Amino acid sequence: MAHTETFLELAPEFGGTRFGPFKGMEIRLGSDPSANDIVLPENLGVLPQHVKLISQGDGSFIVSPVERTAGVFTFRSGGSAKQVTSPVAIQGASDSYSADSFSVVTPEGPRFYVLQVMQSPQAQEKSSQFDKARSRLSGKSLWSEVKRQGLVMFLTTRGGQQFQRWGTFIKTGAILRPRYLISGAVVVAGWLFAGGVGLVACQAAVGQAQTGQALEDCKTEKALLGGDEDSGPTLEAYTGRILGQAGAPDTNWKSALRRDQEFMVAYREALKSLILNPERLDKLRWVYKRPGSDFVKVRNAMLAAGWPEELVRVMAYTAAQEGRVAERRWTFIESDGYGNEVCGRGPMVVTWRQAKQLGVAGVNLDAAMAYNDYGVAGEEDKVGALQTTAGLLRNFTPPDQIPKINNFTADNDNNMVCLVAEDPQEKTADPRDGENIKDFISSISNKVGPNASGVPAMSASTGGMTRLLRFYAADYRGDFNNLNLSDSSSMPTGMLNDVKKIKPYAVEKAAETLAKSVVIPCLARLDPEYGDLPLDKTIGMEPQPMDCVIVMGMIQWDVQ
Repeated sequence: MAHTETFLELAPEFGGTRFGPFKGMEIRLGSDPSANDIVLPENLGVLPQHVKLISQGDGSFIVSPVERTAGVFTFRSGGSAKQVTSPVAIQGASDSYSADSFSVVTPEGPRFYVLQVMQSPQAQEKSSQFDKARSRLSGKSLWSEVKRQGLVMFLTTRGGQQFQRWGTFIKTGAILRPRYLISGAVVVAGWLFAGGVGLVACQAAVGQAQTGQALEDCKTEKALLGGDEDSGPTLEAYTGRILGQAGAPDTNWKSALRRDQEFMVAYREALKSLILNPERLDKLRWVYKRPGSDFVKVRNAMLAAGWPEELVRVMAYTAAQEGRVAERRWTFIESDGYGNEVCGRGPMVVTWRQAKQLGVAGVNLDAAMAYNDYGVAGEEDKVGALQTTAGLLRNFTPPDQIPKINNFTADNDNNMVCLVAEDPQEKTADPRDGENIKDFISSISNKVGPNASGVPAMSASTGGMTRLLRFYAADYRGDFNNLNLSDSSSMPTGMLNDVKKIKPYAVEKAAETLAKSVVIPCLARLDPEYGDLPLDKTIGMEPQPMDCVIVMGMIQWDVQ
């Protein structure tokens, strides 16, 4: 006569291992081998006696935390997670599609389906041990075992243990510590992209289950992880996720990066230079911590000028300079697009030639000079330095007269000074300076703003990338008005081939700015002070921490 036996089966993303059959009325799970039917690693956050499952004899069960502090979550037939704080009834079934399930520690922790499987005693008597073993041998079972062993290997690493802690920290609202997240990113991304399904897939699957959808196949799972049907998760996709808003990815950046591989290579290198250099990261934290900074002024000015959020979300990071602890009128540029030492004025560090090409009126002629040289230079030397700067723009006629020495101003920076020619009658500040940033943004809108001519529309996939490249390509010596980047069907970097001398500089600087627009919000999201930070008044965006962890892991592991 047939009878029903109880099994607990791990979810597929945790290997799909089936435990049982269990004969007794009670099944216990915990980290103590002497007190539990299923033993789970303590480093997952599992208590010695964590949860018990009591059979009601009719296919239903009572699930209950053994201790009040034990994290237990139930899923009704694939529904969303609900935390269990007292005994709760769940229903078993013959397959995982219909059965209720529960997870331990967090909603993303090890998840078990409660199965009630009909067994035939006659069939069992006729089958040999070899037949039983052969029936269990299949491609699916082998793959499940590979995933299970991969999970065990992952969880026994320090990064795996830290990852479990992160899940608890996020769920409870505890502060996330970057040292845990960064090191764990290496393990998670490396394990995930080496071929395992991993805990990231589990997190994505839970997220989809909460919206009432179902994981139909591997293609759906890859889409959840930010990839395409055939390619899987990609850096381009996760860049779009971080730059998106309200859960909607910025698909234009994803598409543009995929199309323009030259820019993609530069972007990846820029990410490496930031993520693998903690000192550089520390010098950028001011961007999201200071509500009244010049970065915030630039961002607000762009929004006030009618620039769309998706453009501001990247272009504002032209003002994210390293170590900007105090506002400065200028920044020393060791090498511009042609290898010259020049002054970069204002929060966006714009050169004189760049400002002129972007159509900004009233910019002061300037020149960089070593402080020691400045101390002994006469008026003729200083005038000569300014005239040299003027000569860097083709077809520009230097002024016949430059104000005398008492009309030069010098600002120290890294043992350099910036000479500035000012009209003593005008006494006007340079348009690039922070106090004039609204007028400056208005002036450059015709060249790099949302309605700029000579570039693709913002709705085009390359709209944002082309504007960013054009901002830095404006340091070009020739006639900038002839630089047409409007062909949306061409790769943006390819359209710079006509200005080959400035192209490497423009691509490098644009890629660095894009990298900052991804990394800095992630720094803020994973900062120990997150929750108390004025992000709504600084960067105005909060990416998902898991997206940030995966991008950092991709860079740490050099995942292509």
